Amino acid sequence: MSPDPRRRALAFIALGAIALSGAPAPAQAVQVQAEDPLREVPVQAAAVSAGPTGPATPPSGWSIAYADAFGAPLGTGPGRDNTFFANNCASSSNCAGFNANELEVMNPSAALQTAEGLKLTCTYTGAAQSPGSKHYVCGTLRGLAEDPPAGYSFFGWSPGRGQTLVFQAIAKFPPNTDEADPAWWSSGPPWNDTEIDFFEGGGWSFQHTAGWKTDPLFTAWFAAPGLTASSPGFATDPSLAFHTYTFELSAKNTYSVWIDGVLQAWAADVGPASPDLSAKTTLILSYALRTCLPCRSGFVGGSREFDVRSVAVYEDRAHAGVGIENGRLATGTVVE
Repeated sequence: MSPDPRRRALAFIALGAIALSGAPAPAQAVQVQAEDPLREVPVQAAAVSAGPTGPATPPSGWSIAYADAFGAPLGTGPGRDNTFFANNCASSSNCAGFNANELEVMNPSAALQTAEGLKLTCTYTGAAQSPGSKHYVCGTLRGLAEDPPAGYSFFGWSPGRGQTLVFQAIAKFPPNTDEADPAWWSSGPPWNDTEIDFFEGGGWSFQHTAGWKTDPLFTAWFAAPGLTASSPGFATDPSLAFHTYTFELSAKNTYSVWIDGVLQAWAADVGPASPDLSAKTTLILSYALRTCLPCRSGFVGGSREFDVRSVAVYEDRAHAGVGIENGRLATGTVVE
């Protein structure tokens, strides 16, 4: 086990939940062009809804704590979205992924803002990439809770203060041939039990057959006693269209999951947990690739995408701003 407390060997790993790693030493195998922080860039406004899809509206209504519909290029400077950093460490070159069984390095070149929203890509390369001699370059966005780079303003939140919070993403999963690991999640200091997986597609699985049919969708909250809930497969292929994934964290510290507005019986009122009140967590979108002992990946060339149209965090209006840091609409995002 690494001495970094953020790389943890927990029972959740066996169930497919992501374990967060610390920032690895960067390597220089893949380079990205530096941005001009003072250059004006085009912004195409993109929208999020005023409330989440699925959960009942609280008596006080909903407030938007944070939202990003990816209507502006990522980065710092005028007209840019500075609420996410496009790597797993504060580097513009390769960083390691999150778990020891991952097949990729992360690189900012694999996180693209487009007219359709965010595209996190994974690309096969014949040249081994450092660190770790990996053959895939993939994308992630995250808030860096410790020592954030200059010019960034990362959204942060803390649970367990009597508020109801909803974390929603409209996303299209990547194709899966026994390796895909797309996720929308949160973690941060003090790291021991703060991770929450709003969703994670467990495409690397011993029961894999084809596509996503028999591969699980995981959710988890690492706070004591450690909550998990998963669906054993997908009736509808999540890589063929966008779907709305909604995760509600209740005032009583339980969680529930909706997909396209339908409450999921396998993840209804899970818990309660006892959250760490000192938690200062940030948001993460990641497209990793993972393997297992019987896994046989079919990703042997080209590129694939994990597409995200928007993410949003809602809080009951009676507690608006409670436990929230740097709450706002990201540049290029409007409310419809």
